[in-house]
Amino acid sequence: MMLDAFLGTLGDTIAATTQFLLLLVLLVVGWFAYDRLTPYDFNEELVSRDNPAVGIALGGFLLASATALAGTVYGLGTTISIPTMSMLLLSGIEVLALLMLSHFVVDRLILRRFDVNELLVERRSLGTGFVLAGALVGTGLVLNGALSGESDSVLMGLRDIAVYWLVGQTLFVFMGFVFQWVTPYDVHVEIHERDNVAVGISFGGFLVASGFLVRAALLNASSRLTEELSSVLAVLLVGIPLLIASRAIADRVFMPSSPMSSEVGEQRNTAAASIAAASAVAVALFLLYVVTQCALVQTGNG
Repeated sequence: MMLDAFLGTLGDTIAATTQFLLLLVLLVVGWFAYDRLTPYDFNEELVSRDNPAVGIALGGFLLASATALAGTVYGLGTTISIPTMSMLLLSGIEVLALLMLSHFVVDRLILRRFDVNELLVERRSLGTGFVLAGALVGTGLVLNGALSGESDSVLMGLRDIAVYWLVGQTLFVFMGFVFQWVTPYDVHVEIHERDNVAVGISFGGFLVASGFLVRAALLNASSRLTEELSSVLAVLLVGIPLLIASRAIADRVFMPSSPMSSEVGEQRNTAAASIAAASAVAVALFLLYVVTQCALVQTGNG
């Protein structure tokens, strides 16, 4: 019995290690592919120029890649087989490609009034770096959620990932307008003209929180797109007002002596921006785990 247990555990560990190594290879491949995709050289910016803005953005890409790639092991089990490894590989390549496309979504739609790459490289805009990192990490959460369920086939699974990614990007663009609406300052002016790092931190945290909302809505997502998109809409109808309310809570409870918007917009207070970002993520985390618990209860009742 002891030998059987040992051999079983050893086999599972070898299988898990194989999956780990493949994920690590995909992470490295994604890094080099992203390096080729951007108009700047990572090594030059990080080592020769000590560019902190690019470092923040690339840190966000690494974290987002790890979050998305981790989702590819959902449901694979601990068996080593060609179909299993092929599915992990295909899903991994797709999520990395979609993450890189998210860079262009930020550039063309979320921070649409200026060139993101130019601000990162030429002006070393930390605010831009935080917004890009936040959008990428949020996308990683969306992709992780899209991979948490089961699809009807391999091709349907790849389709589902792309569809749910598109849903997430649409939400991030919408949340950009929401963030602009609930703040008295112009986000683009603050980041582009005033190089306001605090606004970038606050906005980036808001996008990460949005990613958690979609992650909650996509828990155990299937190929039944109509049903899944209805669930996403239901969660967002509750979650978005809660995120907006989190700013008021942070303003009145955590910083009662001075308005949060004034500290972030006028005073460029990065400490206040960190509190605003953290409060938004905290609300989204609560909602994620509440939705998760509800799903577990429904599964148990079923």
